[in-house]
Amino acid sequence: GDPGTNLIMAVSGDNQNPISFHQQFIDGGTDLYRFYCFMEDLIDFLGNNYPNRSFLFTMDNLNLHKHPIVLNLIADAGHRVVFRAPYWSCDGSIEYVFNTIHTILEGSREKMEDVNALVNR
Repeated sequence: GDPGTNLIMAVSGDNQNPISFHQQFIDGGTDLYRFYCFMEDLIDFLGNNYPNRSFLFTMDNLNLHKHPIVLNLIADAGHRVVFRAPYWSCDGSIEYVFNTIHTILEGSREKMEDVNALVNR
């Protein structure tokens, strides 16, 4: 089959300073190395664009999110992490959001040529 696209992204809910940061990969999934590199790039982006500001990252309980090397990277940069409570796929709000996005994207799959088309949708 055709290779899939892996998109790792971070967004903020700050209405005053909305932040969107993403990286796209065609080959392979998200492993610890790839996630660490993403977080390193994200922290550099935040440091360059929002100097002297600390951030609170909210993540689910995926093992690589909780890996000490990732947590140390975040803490060493002066940021914090809060892990979401475990959720059930049948009633978790994030599942509803992802299902809604998935349904919209499935309907317009032929129109999506790259990640910019997705981000600008």
